[in-house]
Amino acid sequence: MLKRSWELKYDLDLLLFIIFSVIILAAALLRASIPWDTLAYHLPFGSKLVHVAKSDDFSLRNVAYKDLLLNRFLGIPLFPYYIHGYIFRITGSMRYLTLISAIPLLLTAWFAKSLFGVSRSLFLLLCLTVPLIAIHTHTSYTDVMSGALVALSAFITIKMFEPEQSFRQRCILALGFFFLSFLCGQTKYFALPFTFVLSVVCAYASISRSHNPKEGWLLAAVFMIAALAASTKLIINYIQFGNPVYPIGFWRFSGPEAAWYTDPLYLSFLKPLAGPLYFILSLTEVDLIIRGIQPYYTLASGSGWHDKVFTAGFGFVNVIAFLLWEIFYFIRAKRKDPTIIITTFVFIAMLFINSFLTQSHLLRYWLYIPFMAILLVLLQLKQFGRGVKILFVLAALLLLIPANIYTDSNQRLFGPPFYSEPRYDLRPIQATNPDFVCTGNNVSFALLFTTVVNEGNWKTDAPECQQDIEACKCFVDFVDGNLTIKQSGCDGRSN
Repeated sequence: MLKRSWELKYDLDLLLFIIFSVIILAAALLRASIPWDTLAYHLPFGSKLVHVAKSDDFSLRNVAYKDLLLNRFLGIPLFPYYIHGYIFRITGSMRYLTLISAIPLLLTAWFAKSLFGVSRSLFLLLCLTVPLIAIHTHTSYTDVMSGALVALSAFITIKMFEPEQSFRQRCILALGFFFLSFLCGQTKYFALPFTFVLSVVCAYASISRSHNPKEGWLLAAVFMIAALAASTKLIINYIQFGNPVYPIGFWRFSGPEAAWYTDPLYLSFLKPLAGPLYFILSLTEVDLIIRGIQPYYTLASGSGWHDKVFTAGFGFVNVIAFLLWEIFYFIRAKRKDPTIIITTFVFIAMLFINSFLTQSHLLRYWLYIPFMAILLVLLQLKQFGRGVKILFVLAALLLLIPANIYTDSNQRLFGPPFYSEPRYDLRPIQATNPDFVCTGNNVSFALLFTTVVNEGNWKTDAPECQQDIEACKCFVDFVDGNLTIKQSGCDGRSN
């Protein structure tokens, strides 16, 4: 009877996970959010990499930005753009680019169950209560993918400390970590710092937890090689350009793109609150109180960049709920499981190290933080009875409300379909004025790099952009992939 009850519970969790997965995938496709970055260089890069476009197409889209695009193509990690390119090559539609975010989210929940036995469906539910995760689940950005890779690496790190692991199991974990570390290094620079730390921690766990010293040192060597594999792009850039994070200027390394901390707007908002302090203010959203504004979650989540609009993104209600849960757990839990202790240590180390990193206040770069927090909470939940678990699920459902209320309506995961497919032409653009620029905003900026025919209403990631799109339409005309400038009926805003 007990076995049958457990099987029923297991099947229910799997059924709910399948239902949630279908809903998330459907929402990602029906409410696909294709930001200007994708039109500007993500998809042009991917199209070049998988030979959908000619090798120099993206560099011909605007003379003024030719060098900027070329420098980024040569310097930044390109693995996500290979995926962009292949998805577009197979489907012929930008709608499916959102799978680069939705699928990693589902895989993270799946492996959380496989490695630690936590509920997959509840993991997904809690993820959707975090505004930035919910927003990025249906976008072509790579932040969810990057966060998932680091989170899965952290999952393996925690498993390495479990004493009951055999040498064969540790070898499988080490190979998995090697693969994930390499992908982290090829996905985003922001994924690398904590990956390096995890490599060292795993090497230590291999030596300290192995009964056979030779086996321990062998595994430790694998983890250190994994750190080297993750650094391949940094090493190549340093050899070629003398800057590991080319084309971005950083510390003593110069680059064609200015370092983030030299931006006057950035300095005007963050100079008094630089470093770990501002990371804490952004994480807890205390900066909302300081600036006297309401939370408003958007794709960029540029806390500090805009005085009235952009804020953080993990959700101030979530932060309060997490802190209250941790207090409740440490008061009521009868025993402290070793896995929970290790997970807590990794999570605290993640927060501490992250607070000193470049642009730590921009939380969309660090989505592995909520992934780790969710794993920690679910591990703790396993120690309580049915009553606490039922109340926990009800509280999780309630957390969906503030996550949607304060999110831009066009960027909420759930809602009526709004995606209208722009036609993306990969042929070079020939313009009567190749330096033509629509003034106003980034969406107009994106039109410089791609041939886009708007069919219906193309929703953007910011409502105020629509007016500028309409203004640009009066200048440009797309005929057989060629862009020409129209002067009639326009207000003269051109360069």
